[in-house]
Amino acid sequence: MAKRILRGLVIARRALVVLSLMSISAFADDSQACSNATLHGSYAFTESGSIVGIGAVAVAGVFKADGKGNLTASDTVSLNGEIISENLNFTYQVNPDCTGSASSAPGQEPAHFNFVIVNFGERVMGIHTDHGTTLILEAGQQFGKSTSGEQD
Repeated sequence: MAKRILRGLVIARRALVVLSLMSISAFADDSQACSNATLHGSYAFTESGSIVGIGAVAVAGVFKADGKGNLTASDTVSLNGEIISENLNFTYQVNPDCTGSASSAPGQEPAHFNFVIVNFGERVMGIHTDHGTTLILEAGQQFGKSTSGEQD
C-alpha cells in the first residue's frame, strides 16, 4: 500500500513539473506576440482557387503594409482566363497570436480574408472568407530584412 501511495506522489510530482514547464513555455511565447507592426514592408504574393459563377482564379502581385493597419496592393488577376490588373487598399488587424484579418477599403468590391503571420513577418498565409470564394494566399517578404534589423 505504501508503495502505491509513494508511486502516486511521484507521478503527481512529475505532472506538476510538466505543467510548470508548459506554463513557463507559454509565458515565454507571450513575449513574442504579434501586432499590426509585425506586418510591415513589401511582400510578393500569389493567390489561387475559384469563385462560384466565375471559375478558376489566379493572382500574382505585391502588397505593402504600413505596420499601422493599412495595406496597398497591386496585382494581375486571371478570372477564368480573363486578365485584369488592379490596385487595391485594405485595412488589417493583427492579433497577439499572429493571426489576423483584412478587409477591402470602402468603395471597392468587398473582399475579406483571414491570415497567419509566420516567422516575425517573413511570410503570410491566408484564405479569403467571402461566400462562394475559395482563394488561398501565400506571401513572403519581397526584400527581407536589412542589416539594421528593419524591414526594407
